[in-house]
Amino acid sequence: MSQESLRPHLEVITSAGLTTDEIPLVLSTVKSAIEDNFEMEILTEKMIIDIKPAVPNSIPGALGRLLLLSLNNFEDDEDDNDIVSAFKNTISQEIDFILGNGIEQPILVSVKRNFNTMNDANKSILLNSIIENEVILYDLRIPLVSSTTTNKIKPTAQIEIDGALIADPYSNKDIWDTSTILVFDDFVENTLRKRLLNVLNNNEGIYWNDKMDGPDPKRWEKGGLIDIFDEGDKSTCWGLTEEATRELCFEEHESILEVEQKICALFSDFIVARLPEAVLGANVSPLTANAPTFGDSFEYHIDADPKQTPPSPWTDIFGRYFNRARGKPRFVSCLIYLNEEWNEDFGAPTQFYDPPTGETYNIFPRPGRCVIMDQDVTHTVVAPNKTAGALPRYSLVWKLILHPKQHKQTMKIVSCDLPLVRIGSADFSRQV
Repeated sequence: MSQESLRPHLEVITSAGLTTDEIPLVLSTVKSAIEDNFEMEILTEKMIIDIKPAVPNSIPGALGRLLLLSLNNFEDDEDDNDIVSAFKNTISQEIDFILGNGIEQPILVSVKRNFNTMNDANKSILLNSIIENEVILYDLRIPLVSSTTTNKIKPTAQIEIDGALIADPYSNKDIWDTSTILVFDDFVENTLRKRLLNVLNNNEGIYWNDKMDGPDPKRWEKGGLIDIFDEGDKSTCWGLTEEATRELCFEEHESILEVEQKICALFSDFIVARLPEAVLGANVSPLTANAPTFGDSFEYHIDADPKQTPPSPWTDIFGRYFNRARGKPRFVSCLIYLNEEWNEDFGAPTQFYDPPTGETYNIFPRPGRCVIMDQDVTHTVVAPNKTAGALPRYSLVWKLILHPKQHKQTMKIVSCDLPLVRIGSADFSRQV
């Protein structure tokens, strides 16, 4: 054994899913990161290049772009996990810096200790397990608990908005794409609606007159609603307190479970999961609620767009893509209106906006009504009218991801025999 082989060094074992044009740039970036931060040499002579992505059958929609490195002969008193994380994070950050400048999609970096001493005859099995373990480690796909029921509630309206031609990554052809909004009346029956509202307004048996005094300040606070990644949102809406939000998201509520089972039955062709923290960070909770009142102000926003997600374990695994791409996780939000009654004179619709044309579409609150929409739909809350007085318009929102069950699966969601309402640019006939 040569003296050189006994020195601490980083060895590039294999790459998967990287193009031949990308590999030199990636290796150059890795080399600079290691030399600048760890003063260690990097070896690439025995690197195995596989242009085909490593996509495990268990994770349809995975990007499969992976770089496996071995940290050899490195001795340190620190914990092994800390050492490996330091190398992995440094390299990942440097690769993130060059995204869009020769590297178009994220790359999952995996660092193992002394991999060259391991006897692993099947590299593909190892690469698949790396991706699978990353999904588990960061809770990227925890399925909601489904029920045995097969009853599907049919939508009462289906709307398409924000149309555009999008490049299909599988066919290299442009396809017509629109965002979808589905409306379900009486999605939750009255008893379940009351229980859901009680989860939000739990005041330990103390009566609070919200018709006279607005939202209970023990549960709600102005500016408490933080449900999008853009911290520049200027909403002054009443949102749940931080403590109430944690309780909503992390404590068990039978009423929440019942709704999630209904959603699973509705989307039985997919694996339905809550939005994981790894996508947008801890500030964007998978469940949230709002209680707009007269005089509140709002701005148009989108909940999320998988094409605009920040660097994260999510993008390392699934990449960036348009929201209805075949075989890719689809981001949707589920909103349920919870007031006992709501007169149309009170106003406060959810207003949807078509950016290319400026046209809008309003969906008004109704007890038990559910609105399911793509998260990249531009929308806003409209404040209640003065006739509503101090009464809040309560709603509960799930941020969800529909995962494909098969590779290249169509991600079309529920449809029905009702005629489509096409808003603005979604009307393709206007474009031809």
